[in-house]
Amino acid sequence: MKKILLFSLIGVCSLSMSIQAQNPEIYLPREYKRALKNKTRTETGAPGEKYFQNRADYLIGASFDPQTRILIGTETITYSNNSPDTLKNMVLNIDHDIFRAGTNRVYEVDATDLTSGVEIIGVKVNGEELILAPPLWNRDGTLVYFRLPKPLPPQKSLDLEIIWNLTHPLKTQMRTGTYDSLSFFIAYWFPRIAVYDDVFGWDYTQHLGSGEFYNDFGNFDVHMTIPGDYLMWATGELQNGKELLTEQTTERLKAAAGNRETTAIATFDDLKQHKVLIPGKLKKWNFKAENVTDFAFGISPVYQWDQAAVKLKDGRTVMVDAAYPEKAEDFKEVAAIGAKTIEMMSDEITGVAYPFPCMTVFCGHGGMEFPMIVNDGPGEERTFTVFVTSHEISHTWFPFIAGLNETRYGWMDEGLITFLPKKIEETYFPEINPHRNYMRSYARAAGREDDLNMSIPSNSIANTDAYRQNVYGRAAAAFYHLGDAMGDVNFKSAIKTFLEEWAFKHPSPYDFMNTCSRIAGEDLSWYFNPWFYETGYPDLSIDKVETGNEKVSVTIVNKGNVPVPVYLIFKYDDGTVVDYKMPSVTWKDGPETIVVLEDTGNLTGIELGEENIPDAFPKDNSWKPVKSEK
Repeated sequence: MKKILLFSLIGVCSLSMSIQAQNPEIYLPREYKRALKNKTRTETGAPGEKYFQNRADYLIGASFDPQTRILIGTETITYSNNSPDTLKNMVLNIDHDIFRAGTNRVYEVDATDLTSGVEIIGVKVNGEELILAPPLWNRDGTLVYFRLPKPLPPQKSLDLEIIWNLTHPLKTQMRTGTYDSLSFFIAYWFPRIAVYDDVFGWDYTQHLGSGEFYNDFGNFDVHMTIPGDYLMWATGELQNGKELLTEQTTERLKAAAGNRETTAIATFDDLKQHKVLIPGKLKKWNFKAENVTDFAFGISPVYQWDQAAVKLKDGRTVMVDAAYPEKAEDFKEVAAIGAKTIEMMSDEITGVAYPFPCMTVFCGHGGMEFPMIVNDGPGEERTFTVFVTSHEISHTWFPFIAGLNETRYGWMDEGLITFLPKKIEETYFPEINPHRNYMRSYARAAGREDDLNMSIPSNSIANTDAYRQNVYGRAAAAFYHLGDAMGDVNFKSAIKTFLEEWAFKHPSPYDFMNTCSRIAGEDLSWYFNPWFYETGYPDLSIDKVETGNEKVSVTIVNKGNVPVPVYLIFKYDDGTVVDYKMPSVTWKDGPETIVVLEDTGNLTGIELGEENIPDAFPKDNSWKPVKSEK
């Protein structure tokens, strides 16, 4: 009985159009403009002809005593200066000094875990001993600045040898930690050379606890000595399994290779009956990893070890391990969830294959990603287990393929990885909207004083609530609706292109945005500037409704200046419901649009918005006709 013919759109606002014309490009800070001028970056978003990237390769020998929690290590870092600059000084990241008494930090450290920090016993540069005292050696927070005995010219390398020790935390669980007194996940554990890049030079960012990491790519060869009854899982591939594992364990590993079904490599009973490891008081485990930005590991004598295989379209097989205690019932499914995550992220979500040979999900606390290993806490709800497993493994693409600066731009990797793996969650729970929580969270925060746009570097945000909203909620919502703004096909193409062009390099957000504009074939500053670099929030409202002559005209206003799609629901007295959508580009040329609907029915109400479109002030999103008094 109802005739729905056509919607027409009318954009109004000459002032906004004038502003758009004067500012056709995304905001670029001066450091990035200099990189464009130096031709290390391009306006298309691709690396420039003079792009360079330094490299640090690590050879580490260390031991860890679970009873004292003392780790003792020696390392040789081969550092290659591929920049055009002669380096006279170097910067070290001593991330474990976040547990040093007096160090600035955002998150609280239990008093039990406050120490004197990493004890650096000796440092040599190309065999020459350094004096570890000012003015040549200066320690500041989680950084060390030191002068090289001889400058390092372009295209040359040096060897940096360091001997150190530290005490692993007992009670504080902050991406690293102690679990059930016998099991440990160990990160922050070795001194490393900071990044020297084409945009900022040396990265002088302190590790405060909220922000994550920015590291160079390199190869790792790590030899770790631990008690003989402990298993070890780590970044990279185990090199000496025949020296450590029993024949039973080795045979199970062979059986698991290529098997998508989860195989128990070492059960709790196997561990109790000492059937997993060849007897010995101490064991030295050797792991190697190529082209990664970090190395972390977990150890335990009581964790079950499961494994599942996933075969990628390029023919490679990736092994997915899960290591967990008896109480972590949900982890029985984790290896399978991990395999599905790697498969879907490699294929339909990014189109870029998982580049590494393996992945381990270690049961510890919270959720934190490292190359080829993640630290995830157990969950009582299956929804949590699927979420945290898929989220942390998906970080492989951002920042471990595209080597993003997580400390400055935490919203890049967290925003994308809060949003992209939701497709994996949907396969497990098709009845649940996986985007609802972060959309609601952002809508509640949008427009408040602590709703900070992404022009503020992540490491400059001390308020942890504001930080998390900035890098997770607002960012994920922005990336979600970017697909609407540029088209889903273009968005997927941009993700794939960006990952391929910046694989194992150091892109910036500006490279990503320029890549999106290139793929879309249009300047997308109308979207990026309000979402990422201007003060504003999403707030659409029904401003005016006019009915008559079998037509209804609805005026929608974008009061908050952040572009989001328009979703309207028209309700009629016979129970009919008609919905209509308009893309975010509706707001490209002004803050007002008019929808005209030709219709012969009796309209009883109009609703604006839906749960995946955040709105800071939703109370003006409804309209009902005024009933005439008789």
